[in-house]
Amino acid sequence: MIYVMYNDVNSGNFIMTEPSKVIHVRNVGHEISEPDLLQLFQPFGVINKLVMLRAKNQALLQMQDVPSAVNAMQFYANVQPSIRGRNVYVQFSSHQELTTMEQNTQGRGDEEVDIFKILFSLSLSSFLYLFFSIHSILFSLFCLL
Repeated sequence: MIYVMYNDVNSGNFIMTEPSKVIHVRNVGHEISEPDLLQLFQPFGVINKLVMLRAKNQALLQMQDVPSAVNAMQFYANVQPSIRGRNVYVQFSSHQELTTMEQNTQGRGDEEVDIFKILFSLSLSSFLYLFFSIHSILFSLFCLL
């Protein structure tokens, strides 16, 4: 396993992490668009996928290969990335690739991320709370009829 060490411009600390094609971007406000993010990372190589997680003010983007992602991370370790006057924070994702539901059904691997699970992850307790809340409302309406 290969690790990359870089100096984080935000904290001033050296960070050692396993490189990935997937870059996690934080502090992505609603004013930041997909083309804005693409423009920030296109100088380092081809971007294969981009997922905006608007509710979390985050984004995940997948570069074509690991060296492209490493180049981007090394550059932004020394230069604070900013879009429309807003500082964004970048780090390697713990995931090696982003996949869609369609790709997962073709058996592409367990380590890949299911984008829909990221977008709509819900704990069991939250699901049960939501289900029983809706159930009690519908039951009350049915009794009124």
